[in-house]
Amino acid sequence: GETVCGKGVSEGVVEGALFFDFGEIAPGAAETVDVVIACFENGTAEATARRFEALMEGFDADAALEETSSFWADWSGRSVLPGGRRGETEELVRRLLAVIKACTWDNGGMPCDQGELTDFYFRDSLRPALALALFGHMGEAEGVLLALQALAVKYGYNNCNDYEPWVAEAVAAGVGETAQFVESEAFSVDDPALVVFTICRIWEVGGNDEWLRRMWPFLKYSAGLGLRDMAPIGAVAQNSGFQDDMINWAFPRGQDPYGSAPGLACSYWNMMWARALELAAKAAAHIGRGGAAGEWTKAAAGIRETIETRFWNEKLGRYAYFHDPRESERYFVDTAFTAVKDGQGGQFVFPEPVLANGATLLHWCGYTSGERARRCYTLVKERLLPLPEELVVGGPFESTMCDTSYRYHGADQSISYARLLYAACEEGDLETAGAVAQWLARHTPLAGVPEVLPTGTRAVQLWPCGEVLIALHRYLAGGAR
Repeated sequence: GETVCGKGVSEGVVEGALFFDFGEIAPGAAETVDVVIACFENGTAEATARRFEALMEGFDADAALEETSSFWADWSGRSVLPGGRRGETEELVRRLLAVIKACTWDNGGMPCDQGELTDFYFRDSLRPALALALFGHMGEAEGVLLALQALAVKYGYNNCNDYEPWVAEAVAAGVGETAQFVESEAFSVDDPALVVFTICRIWEVGGNDEWLRRMWPFLKYSAGLGLRDMAPIGAVAQNSGFQDDMINWAFPRGQDPYGSAPGLACSYWNMMWARALELAAKAAAHIGRGGAAGEWTKAAAGIRETIETRFWNEKLGRYAYFHDPRESERYFVDTAFTAVKDGQGGQFVFPEPVLANGATLLHWCGYTSGERARRCYTLVKERLLPLPEELVVGGPFESTMCDTSYRYHGADQSISYARLLYAACEEGDLETAGAVAQWLARHTPLAGVPEVLPTGTRAVQLWPCGEVLIALHRYLAGGAR
């Protein structure tokens, strides 16, 4: 096989099967694991086969199995599960953590999609990294961000990166205070916000000041991208580069008159920016960067003011989904998932996760707005409940981005209900939280949350694995964030 992503090519794939007994981690569970061994050097399938043959020479399968079982039992045993309400959620937590760990590379990166094993996605790696940190695996979590920093120095904000051995050496050497990152616009408006947010949350969880100082160049650079792209209305807007964000998702593929337009501002991703800059200001002040702390505090306050004064519609009881500067119009999502201009007639149909993932994002990132947040939560709760009978994976791939069956397509459905769980915890709705947590525990595949690829293949996606884990941690932790 051959895959091409970003700047590199990986050729030569040998497929095989290994059989593992996971009994020590999840009693009674046994699985067949499909293993893909990829050659990261340009070459041929024959060269990869020879490399694999050399690896297997003198290989003691029984000893390797014993060593592997011991490793996973020890690693899983170091997971820290909060609270006493574990029940049937514990097995899922331990299994999803193992799935994420199994995908990490020795240089700190992780392929976030089993269908694209050589692709280390910027955005998709961030939620799994935070999940690892929350459950006590700080080394792996910190390593993901250190690897992203090293790659960003050389390539800027690249959508995805291949495995490159030099990254480990760059991480060990560190990035200097005056490091120059490659300027780029080939990223979604939410990517740097998520980087800033994740760096600061991992630091909050682990309290590793030395790591935070190592991450300072990347933190400062990423926060600066948001300030660079600030629109006249006082919110961070889309740049002119690659877009794969919640505005783009709001329209059927090929029928998007807005998602790729520079200057478009989305309220929900600006909530993420507000929280990211608030957390960044706290982190900056802690390590003596008072100037940056003051600048970011001021920027976050301005974004909040714009969100609450320019995006809120009292009549509809929700935030505008996005603001189009070309028409000076605000677009909302109504209960029929139709885009409306300030409540005056429908124009575009939105898929359910645009509302479910958007209107709960303010809870997900800790953006608090009191009664307004509760009204958004109520809207989402009414739409997503009652819980479906099962998590369904399948269906035409193209439909997953353009109609209301979107939430019934595996990874996206899991994310919707994981964020509903998180929002229920934030709003103190313990009855709903308990029901959704148990639903996720019963219906999320123990081998990881799948996504249907364009080829029709089911492949585990690490992003939704991270989302489910973060929501379950919030549930297990009770009142603690």
